[in-house]
Amino acid sequence: MDDVVYIIDDLKTHDYGEFEWLWHPGGTWKKKGADVTVTQGDASVVIRPLYPCLLALSDFVHDYPEDLYWEAISAPTEDLKGTETYYSFHLPGKFDQIKGVTAIILKDSVAQKELPVMERREGKGWIGLRIRNKGKVTDIYINQLADGRLMHSNSWIEADGWVTDAYMFAVSYPEGDNPTEADELFLAYGSALRRDGVSYFASLSKLFFVQKAAGGDLNLWIDGQPYVNASFRSGKRPSRLIVNGEAMHVNYQNGLLDVKYKK
Repeated sequence: MDDVVYIIDDLKTHDYGEFEWLWHPGGTWKKKGADVTVTQGDASVVIRPLYPCLLALSDFVHDYPEDLYWEAISAPTEDLKGTETYYSFHLPGKFDQIKGVTAIILKDSVAQKELPVMERREGKGWIGLRIRNKGKVTDIYINQLADGRLMHSNSWIEADGWVTDAYMFAVSYPEGDNPTEADELFLAYGSALRRDGVSYFASLSKLFFVQKAAGGDLNLWIDGQPYVNASFRSGKRPSRLIVNGEAMHVNYQNGLLDVKYKK
């Protein structure tokens, strides 16, 4: 999303153990605060750990440890002919369940100083991020009830007024605007998204999709099922509806686009 790759790790083990994230940077490595900048020639990225968060399954209480630490380790190269330095991101203590979120920020240039500002957020049954970057806000929500741990229960959450059963969703909007006027939506493995009793997405089966409005066009990228029968909210009737790169008939009523699609 906007030149940032978000890596999400849902980890659960049969026994308690120590967790660490290993990085082979392949370039010059510099740590400043929580960020680690890796530079190779004219290319540069910033690795920013945002979670782990320690999960209590019974009540979804989150504890964000402050004593996470990095360690440089020397180890054999892949061809076993020499050694290389890699870096370990440690969690203190032993655990059997961890959720990790790491952002890899792709810099436009080595000299780029302005980076996205990321705020960790949480609510009942969810964790997430609010990212501010160049006048744009993106809210990302990760559903703690839909990650496969509670198969016997439903996975509905309410997050900042949004109601959904999706494993993850994100909404992007200009800073200062209302999220309901968003031009960009992303949803992973969900069947519905609602707010204030208004449907923004509804499907007969769980889908993945990206929705972007550009000019008079509405673009949808949909995956997850061979047959799609779903509706998507649009503030106005689009001049063109493009689904997975194909122009489709615009069936627009009461603020919703009905989409029937076969892969």
